[in-house]
Amino acid sequence: MFKFSIIMDIDNCEEFIRKTTESIINQSLDFIKNTEIIFIYHESIDDSYEIISDYCKRFPENVKISAEGNFKNLIQGQFVCFLNIKNDLPHNLLEKVSSQIKNHDLIYVDDEIDGICDFRRNMYCPDFNLSRFFINSDLVENVKFNNYFDEKLFIYKLLIENPEISMLKMSLDWVYNFDYDSDLFYKFSDELTDFVLLNQDFLPKSAQCFILFEFQKYILNEGSKRDSGLLGYLSEDVIVAHKSLKKAVKSFIIYLKNDDFHIDGSCLKTDDYVISDLSQETIKIDCVEITSDELNFTASLTSSSYPEDIKVMAVQSFENGDEKTYFGKYEYYPTTPRKNKKYLGVDWEFTYQFSLSIPLNPSDFRINFKLLFNDLEISNHIVFREFAGLSRLSNYMVKNSKILIFKGRTFYLTDYSYSQMIVNEFRCLARIFKNNENFMFQAFFYRLIYVILYPFMRKKRIWILSDRDTVSGDNAEYLFDYCLHQKDDISKYFVINRSSPDFNRLNKKYSNIVPHGSLKHKFLYLFSEKIITSQVTRAILNPFTFRNSRLYEGISHYDWCFIQHGVILHDLSSWIHKYNKNFRLFVTSSDLERNSIVNGDYNYHPDRVQVLGLSRYDHLRDNSQKTIVFAPTWRRNLNTKRDIAGSDYLKSINSLLNNQRLIDYAKDNGYKLLFKPHPDLWKFIDLIDSKFTISKDSYTDIFNKSSVFITDYSSVAFDFAYLKKPLIYYHTESFTKFHYDKGYFDYDTMGFGQIIKSEGDLVEKIISYIDNGCVMEDKYQKRVDEFFKFRDANNSKRIYDWLIYK
Repeated sequence: MFKFSIIMDIDNCEEFIRKTTESIINQSLDFIKNTEIIFIYHESIDDSYEIISDYCKRFPENVKISAEGNFKNLIQGQFVCFLNIKNDLPHNLLEKVSSQIKNHDLIYVDDEIDGICDFRRNMYCPDFNLSRFFINSDLVENVKFNNYFDEKLFIYKLLIENPEISMLKMSLDWVYNFDYDSDLFYKFSDELTDFVLLNQDFLPKSAQCFILFEFQKYILNEGSKRDSGLLGYLSEDVIVAHKSLKKAVKSFIIYLKNDDFHIDGSCLKTDDYVISDLSQETIKIDCVEITSDELNFTASLTSSSYPEDIKVMAVQSFENGDEKTYFGKYEYYPTTPRKNKKYLGVDWEFTYQFSLSIPLNPSDFRINFKLLFNDLEISNHIVFREFAGLSRLSNYMVKNSKILIFKGRTFYLTDYSYSQMIVNEFRCLARIFKNNENFMFQAFFYRLIYVILYPFMRKKRIWILSDRDTVSGDNAEYLFDYCLHQKDDISKYFVINRSSPDFNRLNKKYSNIVPHGSLKHKFLYLFSEKIITSQVTRAILNPFTFRNSRLYEGISHYDWCFIQHGVILHDLSSWIHKYNKNFRLFVTSSDLERNSIVNGDYNYHPDRVQVLGLSRYDHLRDNSQKTIVFAPTWRRNLNTKRDIAGSDYLKSINSLLNNQRLIDYAKDNGYKLLFKPHPDLWKFIDLIDSKFTISKDSYTDIFNKSSVFITDYSSVAFDFAYLKKPLIYYHTESFTKFHYDKGYFDYDTMGFGQIIKSEGDLVEKIISYIDNGCVMEDKYQKRVDEFFKFRDANNSKRIYDWLIYK
């Protein structure tokens, strides 16, 4: 008799078997004495069977293979764990569970607080994963199995059929994976229908909780509407009290039960239940900014009301009693989480988003937002999102000789006065102290420095430039070099991590290189006029990002200027839209690229999107040195070493980097082969198996000396094409999956080189370029001329001129 029986389903999963099985064998609890493994085997086309057979030979008493459905007769453990093959065990897990198996029938390993769970009363349903359960084997015998085995059906039925069960939640850090089953709710519903009938139409509260929890997941995963007889057995009291249901999901399920929707004043109702009270909804401010002539807002309000039934207006009131009304412009972001949502095909959750601009009149004024709905004027509560420009605690802003203050539900705009600024600042510090905010003493220090030095610094112009915080050599560095040679009254600084290999290089060349996150960086950040970056990550530009940045919102009022990492060719509106970034300048290189931003779903005003070109292009020179470069872009879905290690993406890269025909032909003709890893790939560089030289040279140096360039979808292809040298797009299936949404750029009709889909064809194309002296075909040279608006080495000048005068 063993303490544990670990059951794993094996179905074409050879890449996970060894790692997970070894995590069981190498537990701190002795494997031979305490644990058995039962592999449930399905017919597989990979080497799964050979792998598990090897374990059977190594541990004949501890490892068994079973056909599907027959494993119950093999169980010899006191406790059973149905482990997902993708989830290896933490080293001390079995030892920790072993200490509790005498006291409980069910042990659930979670990352929350330890404790006993009572499912008869508890209105909270955790997102159960069967791999985290250790179940008394007697209970496994008692649960009826149907033709299919579903982990959540199994555990929910077990809990419902054994309401007196003693279950312990045990806290342990354990990262695990699972796959969502879109039909689980209806499988579960069908199973429980019989249960309801057998119990005289009574459905226990615990069963209702489980059903509702799974129903929410089905709804939010965009399931389709299907009839379920169980809705009639769900109590409205249980729905309302359920602690794991979103507010909008609760109201939707009640709406389905009642089949009623009507408006009562400011309320949307189903029978007597209030789905949404518009007077209680909150206007959430995304951006507040003062320009030279306008006060601008971007904000949103979420409800179950159609956007066309809502209008937001700002009432501007003057001291003489005059008023002006400005209506917000509705903004729609269909590629972001704020898109309108359907629940089971029913339009249900809407985010009313708006932008609003108010002229800066000479006199003081105040602003109140009002919501117009069903002939009602509603004054809504206002909150600020992170990086809005103001916050609840840091509620005033000084810019362009104006002070903007937020009190209650009203914005006040007055002329700048240092005494008024000091009054507001000490009120902010009092609020921060009263709320006992994290990092508040650090905030006191920087805010006091800010307010003391403001009279001396308010007229100074400070620009901060940066590429990545760990790597330079992109557009910001080239623009920085250009700006330093211009005679003006602006102080320019370049920010990069002191630990970066580029820090010493830059520090030897320039006097104003600032370590990222340093005291000087934070000081300059608070007084900066413009922050100019080639990247869009907040942590790069904001040294307070992980130090409660809301405490500094009102006193940091820079213009964020995005000078680009490369030419945008895919639809990136889900990532760099206005409400999230709010760029003052958005640089592009082509009219086609600009039109895709202005007319796409980014929501930037056309004046902010400019065709100026990329600074690094000014330094591109054709200095070919018989070099062939392979530089694929990154995959945003590859987050961990495990992700990339088992990916087709890595396999395709390593295969090309070891293609002997290409290596031999290049060597025979005097060509070098370089592999340029994407910056995000360097932390996994030990996974690269390459006979190419792995290059750490700057992209510009590589472009200049290379003769042929191979990539998949990287925007750096535009840099190389700019020089009118041969370019090849390598689009294998593994390089195609999981990439960005399709944009305006069509590789077939607009691309600057041939699209290749197999490694063999790619090698033949590279060889043909070697044979013809590496000359770009005429049709691709023509496409280069048609795409780029400028090829005159004046991109930095155009960007600088825009920055200096805007």
